[in-house]
Amino acid sequence: TNSAPSDFQTNEIHSLILSSEAEISDLGAEIVNVRRVLDRLELQRTRLADFVKSHRGVVSTIRRLPTDILDEIFSQYLSESGSPVHSPEALSRVVGVCKRWRTIVLASPLLWCHIALSMYNEVPHDS
Repeated sequence: TNSAPSDFQTNEIHSLILSSEAEISDLGAEIVNVRRVLDRLELQRTRLADFVKSHRGVVSTIRRLPTDILDEIFSQYLSESGSPVHSPEALSRVVGVCKRWRTIVLASPLLWCHIALSMYNEVPHDS
């Protein structure tokens, strides 16, 4: 109905409004606390993920491969890419990975036994 509430109903409604406002405030404070906890947990997760990422490589299988196996892998890779002279990009990709790989590549006679030369013979044009 459209009639005004009684005094009792008005007091009851005011009481419900006050308790609802208090609950809204409590929920807001709880949301702030939960967001802080969530931020802390996300930071902790990020730090752990960074730790895992940075340490996974330390125990990777490729670090335990013998030098002669890596030398053969590099020889195959670079032969597919052309000789190091023909493909400096391929060579720089390999030697740029780590100090051990650079040492292996630079010490490998198989990778440096061929030298490709390009010779141009310029013929002067008659003017």
